[in-house]
Amino acid sequence: MRGYPSDPYTVAIHVSVESDTTCSAPIVSLDTATLTTNVSGNGSAFHVFRPADIDGLANSTIHAYWTVSAGGSVGYQTACQTIMVDS
Repeated sequence: MRGYPSDPYTVAIHVSVESDTTCSAPIVSLDTATLTTNVSGNGSAFHVFRPADIDGLANSTIHAYWTVSAGGSVGYQTACQTIMVDS
């Protein structure tokens, strides 16, 4: 996915329960970052999840995928990932 200069993109995580190993029915979707491309069309962003962000998920396994979208249209999506949450 390559953007045009100054294009804003939204990065979101889509979380599924442990039994949904293909992420086919996310129970929650959260915007985690916004990035804007530079004059070359490149951009970067990051997000740190703190313990309070995942309250109630300690010692569990979830599944999730991330998307990058612009104007409501998804331009990139990761594969479903297994995430093991420690206490």
